[in-house]
Amino acid sequence: MKNQEEILSKLKEVATVEQSDWIKDADYRHENKGWLLKSQLTAIQILRALKNQHLSQKDLAAKLNVSPQQVNKWVKGQENFTYETVDKIERALGIRITNIAGEFDDEKTEVVVKKTSEYQKADYSMPHFQQSEISKTTTLISMKAYTFEKCAPTPSFLEAV
Repeated sequence: MKNQEEILSKLKEVATVEQSDWIKDADYRHENKGWLLKSQLTAIQILRALKNQHLSQKDLAAKLNVSPQQVNKWVKGQENFTYETVDKIERALGIRITNIAGEFDDEKTEVVVKKTSEYQKADYSMPHFQQSEISKTTTLISMKAYTFEKCAPTPSFLEAV
């Protein structure tokens, strides 16, 4: 009997009266799963670039004039990045993290267009390319955007999306 009383008293000492916030945490993750996934993918790209370039998180922090703790927050995959921060990281590491619609480089992009049931390939220099020019005469079928060699490959679970 004494053993049981000792165990119960020890449990009471370590047990908290407050309830856990696990339901709130689960709701938060569910409500924010879109940007949290993007943050995790961004963290993977940052870590991959650091590894490929033999840099530490401290090195990146020094390049960006931020604290190592801030870089550590980024690579945990729970940071809601601003475009400004993403741009600074991309420049510091020489990688491409995001690809925003309508954003093109000076590289040429191959555009495959359909014109009256015929397929025709055309090369457009992206700085001079206007969406309205193509939509007047043709229907855009697909576009292969410039892929940055240093950018991390698309995770296999996203390829089917």
